[in-house]
Formats: sequence, C-alpha cells, structure tokens
Amino acid sequence: MSIKNPLPSILNNLRDTLFNSRIQDDIKKNNTVRYYDIEFPNRAPIISIEITKAIKEWKYERTNLKIFDNFIEKGDRILDLGMGIGLHPIYCARFPNVEQVMYIDPNPYITTYVEGLKELNEIKNVHVVNATLSTQDDPQSSFYLREDFYSSSTISTPDYKQKFDIQTISIHDVIQDFKPTLISYFDDEIDFDLLPYINSSKVKIIKKKRATEEFIISKNILIPFNKEILTEKIEKVLRNEKYEELEFQQLRDIIQPGERILEIGAGIGFI
Repeated sequence: MSIKNPLPSILNNLRDTLFNSRIQDDIKKNNTVRYYDIEFPNRAPIISIEITKAIKEWKYERTNLKIFDNFIEKGDRILDLGMGIGLHPIYCARFPNVEQVMYIDPNPYITTYVEGLKELNEIKNVHVVNATLSTQDDPQSSFYLREDFYSSSTISTPDYKQKFDIQTISIHDVIQDFKPTLISYFDDEIDFDLLPYINSSKVKIIKKKRATEEFIISKNILIPFNKEILTEKIEKVLRNEKYEELEFQQLRDIIQPGERILEIGAGIGFI
C-alpha cells in the first residue's frame, strides 16, 4: 500500500518514542482499563476522567458500536477516520473475516496510542496513519494541540500550546489504494463533503454519533430513543425486530425499482 506514515523528523521521533515508552510502562504495570474485552492503557490525556467514567458506566460509544454490529460484513475493508481512543478500529478489526482496517487521525499522540493498543490486544489487521485528509495534493499540514486535548485540531487558533507538522493525503489516493467497502467518520472530522468522492453504491457509509443519546437499531434503521414517542410496547417489538413486520413484508413484495411512494399514516416514521 502506498499510503504510509512519513519518515519522522527528529523531534517527532523523540515525541513518539517518549509517549510510547509511557504507554509501555502502563502495560507492564497493568495500568489499563477494559471495555468490550479490549484493554486500554490508562494513559492521560487519551483516557480522560470523563472517558474513564463513561467506560465504567458502560456508556462509552455504545451507539456507534451497535451501528458497526449491524453493518459490518464478511470481507469488509474499513476506513475509520478518528478522533477517539482507538476503540472503533480495534473493535472492527476483531470481527471475523474483516479483511483490513485503516485508521487515519491527525493527532500524533492518538496514533501513537493506537499503535500501542494494537500491540496490547494483539491486533494485526489495523493500519494506523497519522495524517489529515484533503481533496488537494498538499504534501503537509499542521496539527494544533490545545490544553483541552479533544479540542485539538488542524485549525489554527491563538490558544494552541503546541504545533505539529503532519502529512496530508488525498481522499482520491485513499479510495483508490485502500479500496474501502465501509467508511466511518464524524461529520466534524473533515472539512469537505466526503460523499461526492465515494461510489455510494459499493461503499457503506457510517456517520458516527457524538451524542450520548440512546438509539435502537431495528432492520438496519437507527432510531433515537425518545420515551415520549417510543412506548414500552413499541420499544420491545423494535428491539425484537418485530415492529410493523407484516407491513414490511407487504412492501417487500410490491415495491418495484423507481417507485415514488406517498406514505400517509400515524406512527414513528419507521415505514
């Protein structure tokens, strides 16, 4: 694969080596947290107090993991665009028959952390790239580290405390070289519209959720869990994949390609 991390500068190499040594110390001392059978080195600022609390309460990124559960298929090549603690690429890589995961993140501390995460959990099929995506052929970009670690970004503002030079890679090259079958990302991770660069008939798209709101997935439809709308009875049949089952069967039998459908009815918008 032609997409790879660039040769590091001396300063970048020292930074990565130092941070990686701290991660290795965490591993040796069993200073880790466990979530979904994945061991995470308990290293700040990656594992923040808020993230630790969400993990202990079994609430961290559960919605996104449920989405992956419903959309990952045999032979998938998954392109995951960070920002996070590396949960998504490691979680996806453990699915049986997932061919490869490429994880791209502009934050050099996170990509170093995810490399350690791979080693700790013995994951071989994740390729980690420290870079930012672009529609241009710019060779380099900058990443600005802030006191609030997860507000760090490629956008320059006066409050940044450290600046890193990182590579820029073209979305065209990623699609052409890696040939993903599934792409997952947060809308605010990239500063351009991703969809025009993807053949959506061949690639599954997952727009990840940052909100902590609970969702229900039924028949591959993501439904916000709102108690004012979803009664206990509706919630139960949705979770059991039984909601409007007869109507779905009738629609499958009669809908033809190119149909223009007018739906009139009362319900939760599921049909």
